[in-house]
Amino acid sequence: MAVTYRPDIDGLRAVAIVPVVLFHAFPTLVPGGFVGVDVFFVVSGWLIGGIVFAEQARGRFSLLEFWSRRAVRLLPALLVVLAFTLAAGWVLLLPDEWRMLGRHVRAGATYLSNVTLARESGYFDTAAELKPLLHLWSLAIEEQFYLVFPLLALALAKRPGWAVPVLGALLAASFGYGLLDTGRNPAAAYFLPQSRVWELLAGVLLARLGTVRIPGWAGTAGLAAILAVAFLYDRNAPYPGWRALVPVLGTVLVIAAGPGGWANRLLSHRAAVAVGLVSYPLYLWHWPLLSLARIVEGAEPAAWVRAALLATAAALALATYLWVERPVRFGGWRRGRAAMALAGLCAVAALGGQTILAGAVPAYASRFGVDPVLQAAGEWDYPGGMERLSAGGRVLYRQTGTGAPVLFLGDSNIEQYAPRMAALLRAAPDAHRTALFLTGGGCVPIPGLRDAKLPGCASLMPAAEAAIATHSATTVVIGAQWWGHFTSPRIDANGNALSTQAGRDAALAALADTITRWVRDGRRVILVLNIPWGAELDPRQSVTRGLLTFGTRPMALDRARLEAEYGAISHTLAATARQAGAEVIDPLDHLCSKSTCPAATPDGTPLYKDAVHLRPSYVRSAVTYLDVALKP
Repeated sequence: MAVTYRPDIDGLRAVAIVPVVLFHAFPTLVPGGFVGVDVFFVVSGWLIGGIVFAEQARGRFSLLEFWSRRAVRLLPALLVVLAFTLAAGWVLLLPDEWRMLGRHVRAGATYLSNVTLARESGYFDTAAELKPLLHLWSLAIEEQFYLVFPLLALALAKRPGWAVPVLGALLAASFGYGLLDTGRNPAAAYFLPQSRVWELLAGVLLARLGTVRIPGWAGTAGLAAILAVAFLYDRNAPYPGWRALVPVLGTVLVIAAGPGGWANRLLSHRAAVAVGLVSYPLYLWHWPLLSLARIVEGAEPAAWVRAALLATAAALALATYLWVERPVRFGGWRRGRAAMALAGLCAVAALGGQTILAGAVPAYASRFGVDPVLQAAGEWDYPGGMERLSAGGRVLYRQTGTGAPVLFLGDSNIEQYAPRMAALLRAAPDAHRTALFLTGGGCVPIPGLRDAKLPGCASLMPAAEAAIATHSATTVVIGAQWWGHFTSPRIDANGNALSTQAGRDAALAALADTITRWVRDGRRVILVLNIPWGAELDPRQSVTRGLLTFGTRPMALDRARLEAEYGAISHTLAATARQAGAEVIDPLDHLCSKSTCPAATPDGTPLYKDAVHLRPSYVRSAVTYLDVALKP
């Protein structure tokens, strides 16, 4: 290999991996530890760029040889971790979790995890902590880069003077695209290469420029910047966007300072180098262990358990490095044949994942009869065949009936009533008014609120005004997961978090003004309060996991606890709505007794999809308290 070995680069890998694993295990300890991935991207770009450019300069570059080296370097440890995760998942996971793992194994074995995760993202997506192979998204970006960059380098080799301008232009375009996408499509910006490749190109461009002389203190400043943002950033801020500049530029400075800089000499210490050498298998191992523990526990494991899992991951990483990585890379195997064999094993893994996803390999838990209970968790048929229209740039769904339309407006807690409304209209369209559904997952139906994580929600209320005007809606039904929204520090109302009293007052005033105006214009307004909310209602929580055994248990929610915790929010909302002229419907009066809110029917059939949404089949057949809205 033509690149001179620098131990400080392995030390820099240690700086990347330690914050990542600590962030995943102890998020409050290193709240911005995810920036370690950005460090990895720059280092990878610099190393790969240096190798390709050096070999081209000597006239020895070969695409097949390059890709073979990458395969032999990356695939052995990946295949071991995929095999372990599959084996552990079959024993530990519930049937739906097992099928999702099959999809993620298929994606991981084909280096398409980032694309799969971007497509999955949405309001009802499984929490990141419960996806044992989620971390493979960053490896997918790198591998996609390894496939494309050598082709670009070959094209630029014919016109070497174009290399720096072209690479710089691509870097700028990717960074600019990432800035836009972080605001309009955060999941795509985070997972997809078009908004991330600039980080790798920063390393490539540095490699292309060759020796860049900067003072040693600049490398120290770069290292300090990386460590600072690892503690100052947190997961609530939009990312990558402009914030990724700090760890990327910090890494560039560390590399450019050369091995003689003070920080670089520190990174060359044997301990840092040792951690850096096992950083790749450590990255592969730590997340599946943590994720599987969270799934089995049903909550965040105790701190000592997470610490023990990190120690286990470190031991497995060392074993993988010594007994898998090094023997395959340096054991005298013919690289081309080894690469082909490894690629074949990846194809087998991908096929196995597809087989699991198709249901051909049932989970171990299926033999205990838990599948019917878990079917509820997978139910969600909104919009359920309704006609697709548009309003104010958002999708509007319609089920046609007779008379002036009724607009159902809000988040997924309004969407959940669509199966009932659609069923009524299909059964007797002449007896019910047309239903319009304008919704956004996680969006609060109050004007003027801002959500950094869901910027698209800002268009919901303007779209509602457009829908009312265009379709002459004479009734508006407003509903949302009010308890969650009004306790959220993330949503801003007039410069204050919605979880604060000032934020609530501003939001309630805006809601009252909107309702008053609609009522003044002759419209009927119905505000729907919260349905019961709690883990006790989630059908998944009714499944018990023991040592190689699974079962189910009856569950219910204490209504008094709900009233004590969230009653003030409901009472204030109801009073505000009534004073503004709206009618108020309280689902608790229909879904709960005086003392409890049941999670299932007496025969054990779940009523809920999860902790905060009713099951569509139950809504369709039994939830009648909104029928009045469609009456002519």
